[in-house]
Amino acid sequence: MEKLNEGIYENLLTDELSQKLKALDQKHRIARLETPDKALTADYLTRSLAEHIKRSLHIVGKAKNNERERYELANRILQTISEYDESLDFLSDQHYMDEEKNLLTEISEPDTKSIVRPSTPLASPSLFTGSSGSPQLGKELELELESADRVDMLVSFIKTAGINLLYPALEKFTQRGGKLRIITTTYLGASDPAAIHKLKSLANTEIKVSYDTKHSRLHAKAYFIHRNSGLSCAYIGSANISHAAMTSGLEWTVKLPMQELPDLFRRCEAQFESYWESPSFKAYHNDDFEYLVEATRREKYPTANTTTKLTTFTLRPFEHQSIVLDELEEARTQRDQFRNLVVAATGTGKTMIAAFDYLRLCEEGKQRPKLLFLAHRKEILEQAQDSFRQVLIDGDFGDSLYDGRQPAKHDHLFCSVPSFNSRSLITEFGPNYWDIVILDEAHHGKAASYQNILRSLNPKILLGLTATPERTDGSTIAENFDSPLASEIRLPDALEKKLLCPFHYYAVSDNVDFSSLSWKRGKYDQTELNNLLTGDDLRVSLIIKKIIEYLPSPLDPDTFDHLHVKGLGFCVSQDHAHFMADRFNAAGIRATALDSNTPADVRRSARNDLKSGAINFVFTVDLFNEGVDIPSVNCLLFLRPTESHVIYLQQFGRGLRHSKDKEQVTILDFIGKERKEFRYDLRLKALLPGKRNDLTKEIDVGFPHLPAGCSIQFERTAKERVIRNIRRTYNNPDIRVDEAFSEWKGNQAPSFKEFIHRSEEIPTEILTRKSWSDWKEASQFQTIPECNGRAPELHSLARASMITSPRYLQHLHDLLYASTAQLQELVKNPYTPSAYYLLWNKPSKVTGFTSYFEAFRLLKENKRYTSDLLEILEYARSNQTTRVQVSLPFPSPLELHGQYTMREVSSAFGKASLESSGPAGTGVIPVKELKLYLHFVTFEKNEKLFSESTMYRDYLSSRSKLHWESQSNTSQATPTGQNYIHHQERGYTVLFFARLRKSEGRLTSPFTYLGPAQFISAKSDRPIEMVWELNHPVTHSFFHEAKLAAGIA
Repeated sequence: MEKLNEGIYENLLTDELSQKLKALDQKHRIARLETPDKALTADYLTRSLAEHIKRSLHIVGKAKNNERERYELANRILQTISEYDESLDFLSDQHYMDEEKNLLTEISEPDTKSIVRPSTPLASPSLFTGSSGSPQLGKELELELESADRVDMLVSFIKTAGINLLYPALEKFTQRGGKLRIITTTYLGASDPAAIHKLKSLANTEIKVSYDTKHSRLHAKAYFIHRNSGLSCAYIGSANISHAAMTSGLEWTVKLPMQELPDLFRRCEAQFESYWESPSFKAYHNDDFEYLVEATRREKYPTANTTTKLTTFTLRPFEHQSIVLDELEEARTQRDQFRNLVVAATGTGKTMIAAFDYLRLCEEGKQRPKLLFLAHRKEILEQAQDSFRQVLIDGDFGDSLYDGRQPAKHDHLFCSVPSFNSRSLITEFGPNYWDIVILDEAHHGKAASYQNILRSLNPKILLGLTATPERTDGSTIAENFDSPLASEIRLPDALEKKLLCPFHYYAVSDNVDFSSLSWKRGKYDQTELNNLLTGDDLRVSLIIKKIIEYLPSPLDPDTFDHLHVKGLGFCVSQDHAHFMADRFNAAGIRATALDSNTPADVRRSARNDLKSGAINFVFTVDLFNEGVDIPSVNCLLFLRPTESHVIYLQQFGRGLRHSKDKEQVTILDFIGKERKEFRYDLRLKALLPGKRNDLTKEIDVGFPHLPAGCSIQFERTAKERVIRNIRRTYNNPDIRVDEAFSEWKGNQAPSFKEFIHRSEEIPTEILTRKSWSDWKEASQFQTIPECNGRAPELHSLARASMITSPRYLQHLHDLLYASTAQLQELVKNPYTPSAYYLLWNKPSKVTGFTSYFEAFRLLKENKRYTSDLLEILEYARSNQTTRVQVSLPFPSPLELHGQYTMREVSSAFGKASLESSGPAGTGVIPVKELKLYLHFVTFEKNEKLFSESTMYRDYLSSRSKLHWESQSNTSQATPTGQNYIHHQERGYTVLFFARLRKSEGRLTSPFTYLGPAQFISAKSDRPIEMVWELNHPVTHSFFHEAKLAAGIA
C-alpha cells in the first residue's frame, strides 16, 4: 500500500484512503478531516470519478485490445446513472454508438469544402511558447478564426506590425458575419492609434479603450474564440498584438478549452464581460481618432510640452466621481433629500465632485444658483475656487472672503468658517440667501463654529464633504445630514479603484508594555505615555533597525535607504517628536520635528525639504493628521498607540497619495503590550473591502481580501498580541457593547439608532444574541419589565433592522400604534402576511394563531418587545431606499431595492399564508395563477473558498445586465425553459431577488428586490446559462458589493 506523505490534501474519504489513514504512525503524523462544503461536493466527486473512469477505460481497452469493451463500460456507467433518479432520465438517450465513424467533426452546407481546423485539439489544453517546436500563436489564431462565430480580444498593446499579420484573417471572419469585440488601452502610449483605427474599419467590430491609465492599468492579454457548437476556447498569457508576440517572441500563452475547463473559462468570460460593461472603457468611433492620438501622445511623452502649464483637473468626471454625482441626483430626485453628505477617502477629488455637482444644478439660460463654499483653511478654498472655474469654464467665477481678502459680491462666495462667523453674514443676508451651501471637511461640523452655520442657514441644497464622518470623540457629523449617506467611497474602495497608492503594512513587535498605564476617557494618560516613550533609547534602536530591515538601500541590505525614503513619524507629544528627531540625526538619518508651536515658514521649509529628499523623516504630533498632503511620502511610522481609529485612519491616509516613482507606501506600526480596552479591530476592519467579519481568520491566512497591491504582515509576537486583543473585544460583543454604553452611564439610555451610529456595531450581530432591552439591562439601564405577553423569536428584531422599504416600515409602525378597530382594517393590507413572517417566521400550526389580527393584537400587548421594535424601526428608517414604482401586470406591495426574506416574498404573492410558510430552499418559485417566476440569487456561492466551480454562475456584468444560471434540471426545450425564452410573447413576468451571501453572521440574509427583467440570450442545458436585462438598474453600491461577492470586481 502506497504510504501517505506529509502535506495538504483535498481527497474524499474512500475505503482505501481510510485504511491508509489508520496505518499512520499517530505519534508522528495525524490526519485532519473536515466536512466538505455542500457547494463543492459534486466537484470533489466528479474529479475523483473522472480519474477512476479514465483509468478504467484505458485498462479495459488495452487488456482486451477491443474498443467495443470501452463503449460497453461507458454505456453501463451512463445507464446506472440514468436509472438512479427520474430527474436523470435525460441521460438514457446519451449512450455511445459503437460504429467505425462515430466522431462528429463538422456540420456545414452541402457542396462546400471542409472547415479549416486549428492545429491543436479543440477540447484539450495547449501551451504556446514562441519556440521553434511550438506552433506560432498568430498562425493558430488565424486557424481558430476560420470556425469562430464570435471573437473577444483583451490586450494591453496593439501594434501595426501585429495587426498586419492578423488583419486578413480578421477581415475574412467579420465579412462572413463574425462578431469581433476588442478591449485595449492607451497605457504607456504603447499602442499604435493607426492600428486601432484600422481595426475599427472591419465589419461587425466594436472596440473599447481605457484612457484613464492612472486608475485602470490594463495588463491582461486574452483571446476568446466563441463557437455556437459549444467548443469555445480562450488563449491567455503574455502576448499582445505585436509581430514578435504573434511569431517568435518568448511569450507563454495557454489554450483554455471550455469543454475541458468550463469553470475557469466561465470565470475568464465573466471578467471580460465585466470590463466590457464598465464605464472605464469607452466605445471607440471613427471620429475619436484625434482624441486617441492625443491620449497616446500624452502617455508616451508626458513631459514633452514644457511651454504649457497643464491643469491637474479634467472637465469630465472620472468614473468614481460620476457614480457619486449619480447618487446625489438619486438622493434628491427619488428620496427628496437635500441635506446630502458625501463621504469620500482622501485623494478621490471631493472638491471636483462638488464643482461638477454645481454644474449639473446650473440650468442653461438661467442665472447660476447662489453658492456659498465653506472650509476652515485657505488652501482648500483656493483649490476649490480654481476647480469651480475650470469646470464652469469661467476664469472670473466666485469671490473670496478669507485671509484678508474682501469680496466684491457675495452671490458666489468662497469663505472661511471664521470669516463667515466674524462678519455675521447670516444677519446681513439672511438664512435663505444662498441656494447651495457646500461644507468641506464637514467632520468639523460638530464644532460650535460650524453648528451655528448648520442650524442657521436654510439653503435649497446643503452638500457636506468629508473623508471621515466619525469624529475622535465618538460622535458623527452624519447626524446633521439626511440618512442614509448620499454617497460613500471608503478607503478600501479608493484603493481598489487605484485612486490611492497601495500600502505595505508591517506590524512590528515592540518591547514597550502599555498595559500598566492609566486609561481615562477612552485613551491612555498622555503624561504617563509621554514619560514611557520619551527617552527610551533601546526602542529607538529597534525602530531604526526595523526601518533598515524593511527599507534597505538597494545596493546594501544592511544600510538605510537615504536616497528614496521620505517618511512621517507620529508621536505622542512634542517632547517625544523632538527626542525622535534628535536620535535619528545622531544615527545619521536626517530628520526634523514639527509641532503646533513651529512657525509657519519653518513648517513649509520642512515639508519642502522632505519633498526634495534633503531630510528623510518629519516627526510630528497630530499636525499632519488631516488636510496637509505630501504625496511623495512613502513611509509612515506609528510610534505611539493611537486609540482613536478615526485619527489612525487620517494618519494612515497621509501616505496614500500617488506620486511619481512611488509604487507603495511602507507602514511600520509598532505593536506593544496594550491594555484590554485598546481596540485593534476597528482599524483593521476599516482596511478591508466589503463585509468581512472574521478578523482572526483574516490575520491567520494573511489578509487575502485586501485591495489589489496592498499587504499586511505581522511579526510573530505582534500577531499574537493583536489576535488576543481581537478575541477579547471584536469576538466578544458583551464587552464591546458594555464599553460602548459607558458613554451614557449615569444618564438615560441612548436610542437604538443613536447607539448604532455612535458605536458602529452591526445591528444584526447584537440583535441575534440579545434583545435591545436585554442589552440595556446588562449595562444597568432601566427598561420595561419582562411580561407574559407573546413575543416573536429573538431574530425577528435583527430581521426588522434590515428593512429598507419605506411603505413596509410605515405599515409595521402603524400596526404597533393602531387601536383595535384600526388594527382590524390594517391587517387587510397586502404587506400584513409578509410582516407576520418577518416577525413570527412560523405558520399557525406552530404559533397557534387563528388570524393575523390575533397575532398582532397579542404582539401589541407585549410592551417590552414593541418598545424595542419601534426603536429598531426608527433606526431602519435611516437606511430606507427610494420609492421607485415598479410596473407589473398584477398588484404587489414590494418596493424596488427593498430587502425581504424568501417567506416575506412568498407571502406577498400568495405562496405563503397563515397556515403555510410556503416553499423553502429553492432558487425559483413559480406562481402559476399570475404567470410569474420568482428568482432568488445568491452571488457568493461558497464563503470558505474562492472556487472557480461555484463562482461566476450568477453575476452582474453591469448595473442592469444579470448573468443567471437556471436550476440544474432545466433545459431550453422544457416548458420552463421555453417560458423563460419567450416570456414576453407568452405573458410571463420574471422577477429577480438577490443577496450577496447566504448569511450575515447568525442571520440568514434577506434578498434585495431587483424587479422585473427581460430575456436577452441563453446557451447550454441543465442548467441554462442566461443573460437578463433588468428593467431598473441596481444601485451603484449594490453593484460594487455584488461584484466583490461574485469574484469579478
